[in-house]
Amino acid sequence: MKINDVMIENMMNWHHSGFSVYCRHAIWPHNKDGFEKSER
Repeated sequence: MKINDVMIENMMNWHHSGFSVYCRHAIWPHNKDGFEKSER
């Protein structure tokens, strides 16, 4: 299925919930240095 103009218009009207996903490198709980760098 291809994305067409009708589908784009439909998606543009969706209400954004504010939810987002972090998609970078994994940061393990014991890696304090990595965690601090990710917050910048």
